[in-house]
Amino acid sequence: MPSPRTRKGLWLLALLALRATRTQERETLASLLWPDTDDMTAKANLRRTLTDLRQALGPDSEMILAPSLTTLCLDTDACDIDLLRFDAAPQKEWTLYQGELLEGCREEWVYPERQARQESYLKAREAIAQELGNSPAAAEHLEAVLQVDPLREETARRLMELLGSSGRVPEALGVYRQLRKSLLERRLTPEPATTALFERLRKTLGTPSLAVSESPESVALPAPVTSFFGRQAERDAVL
Repeated sequence: MPSPRTRKGLWLLALLALRATRTQERETLASLLWPDTDDMTAKANLRRTLTDLRQALGPDSEMILAPSLTTLCLDTDACDIDLLRFDAAPQKEWTLYQGELLEGCREEWVYPERQARQESYLKAREAIAQELGNSPAAAEHLEAVLQVDPLREETARRLMELLGSSGRVPEALGVYRQLRKSLLERRLTPEPATTALFERLRKTLGTPSLAVSESPESVALPAPVTSFFGRQAERDAVL
């Protein structure tokens, strides 16, 4: 399938997919895709982009519906969109989340959409970990959550407790130290409950307490997590 001549065509298709459960006003789509352009020009841009997208989709262009002269929507019965399956049941379909939604897209409209899916994913894995109790599999889910959001302190405490109760105290202490580093980068400190848990675990090993004088400047930055949401195969399948 030929690609649309501009990235705006891809973003238009993405917007329709992200909001496939409801009809979209053309005026709204135009303002989202061209926020710094006057209304008349934005609408003209949308018409050209829509024409280009339909041509690129070829026979599959029928999935883009126009319920009225002023609206557009995506026919979800004509295509399989893994994002919609994830949205409908994130705890069941959490494996569909492969990282950052629409990686590389820097459009303003994508950020709340991206944050919403990430939060759904994190909550899904936390819920699964809760169901798994104190099993090693639960720890794996919690560790995955902290890889995405290292500032999730309640999750860090849960992981520390789980590791400590299973005899993996050094790993539990490591979770605290990593959390503390991440917080110090933002000139924050762990909550008293988290530090108290660390001290209780530390005493079981008889190790020295963490130096309270450690400054944010002395803390090594954690390696960034690079990821993207959606498999390329599925993206290509939608197109």
